[in-house]
Amino acid sequence: QVGHEGVGQLTVEGGGSMILENLGADLSIGVEPSGVGTMTVKDPFSLVVIPDSHSIGAEGIGRMEILGGGFVHNTDTTKVATIGAAATGIGTVLVDGAGSIWKIDNDLVIGEVGIGTLTISDQGLIDVDREDAVATVGARGRLQLAGGTIAGQNIVLDGYLGGSGLVRGSVVGSVDSLIDVPQGALLRFAGDVDNQGSIRVRGGEVE
Repeated sequence: QVGHEGVGQLTVEGGGSMILENLGADLSIGVEPSGVGTMTVKDPFSLVVIPDSHSIGAEGIGRMEILGGGFVHNTDTTKVATIGAAATGIGTVLVDGAGSIWKIDNDLVIGEVGIGTLTISDQGLIDVDREDAVATVGARGRLQLAGGTIAGQNIVLDGYLGGSGLVRGSVVGSVDSLIDVPQGALLRFAGDVDNQGSIRVRGGEVE
């Protein structure tokens, strides 16, 4: 637990690795309402392996950064990764830079109950590409692309998806969803888009 009831910080860098092997082996960042946690994984070959559930902003404030070639892998095919889990939770994730990857072998939930923001920038990658896995952007969720890629078989959109980058997989948008492309942005979809919500193109381009 990083930031249980107070402030906590975890950094894995310079090719270091942290592989959780304890019973349960879950990871929570910003656990209780008073908890503030930050985890940073940066540099090529830096690795964190989580074989259970993973929460960024459980009931508190949590932030995870994967930078400059870092790699985080959620290996369990039955456990969920959540950004903004409980109603009081505020979770933020940044995946930035070529070779920076967050690979999730089961579901990803962004802001379904709490507030969740995921930003993928400068060739960063989110991989939720297992056949049965679902990436959900909830009503309080925000998926922001800035030159990054999200890859997933099934992407469910109830909140916000916008920016410039590649969405690789099928997208289903609810009546409350918003796809937003600002000035100068190119948002590309490499799969079906079944949208019942709003698409707003403000001087950008959708492909």
